[in-house]
Amino acid sequence: MNVLQSLNVKDYINYLMLIESRLTEGSMKMQNRTYNLCKEYQKKHKKEWDIETLNKSFYNDFINFLTQKKLLVKSTLQGHVKRLKAFVKENYPEHNVCYMKLMTSKQPDQNVIYLYDSELNILKNAVLHKFSFRKIRDLFLFYCYTEMRYCNSQRYNPSWEYDGTLEFRMLKTGGKTYPLLFDATKDILNEGGRLPKISDQKYNKYLKELFTHLGLTRQIPILEKRINPGGKGYKIVEVYRI
Repeated sequence: MNVLQSLNVKDYINYLMLIESRLTEGSMKMQNRTYNLCKEYQKKHKKEWDIETLNKSFYNDFINFLTQKKLLVKSTLQGHVKRLKAFVKENYPEHNVCYMKLMTSKQPDQNVIYLYDSELNILKNAVLHKFSFRKIRDLFLFYCYTEMRYCNSQRYNPSWEYDGTLEFRMLKTGGKTYPLLFDATKDILNEGGRLPKISDQKYNKYLKELFTHLGLTRQIPILEKRINPGGKGYKIVEVYRI
């Protein structure tokens, strides 16, 4: 019996009816959104998943669709992955779903700045004639897609690519990580098979110039620790910077 093809027939409908009694109305809406995204993927890509072909490579392609085509943010994507995984485990308990990795949810750093989707699209679609700008743009987008640190990017090796993912040991922590290799990531690598080399000082300098060039200069609230006027202790203040 097909997994995602079964979304159109009794299998998935029965599953939704089974869980409806223990879910809130909002939760059921999210279940239906996951269901509809799976159907949309099948229709646009003319692909059907069955229990034999549902594997890591096919799953990564589906995640690529949700990220690159539907522009889903990490928290939303995580929810859809969780629901899809639960459906497969419920209907096919013998199927190994270890490759359906959920992204860890960490408490965000107050001073980490995130781009809006609209800003990321401006950066991605900008026509840049200056080579240094194109180089920095590629690096920055690669970091966004893979969550790779600068120090790891400068030691990038094509051997890290495996079955739709990157597999490497992080220089700072020593732990292994397995970010997905999206189409946009592949496009950056395909230009030379490796990432651009640049010092961190020049990277930060050119990145600031690139953002100014594109008008990405909104003010950001940042928490800073400052000494109290009396000279005793510290206080946390919020300041705005570009």
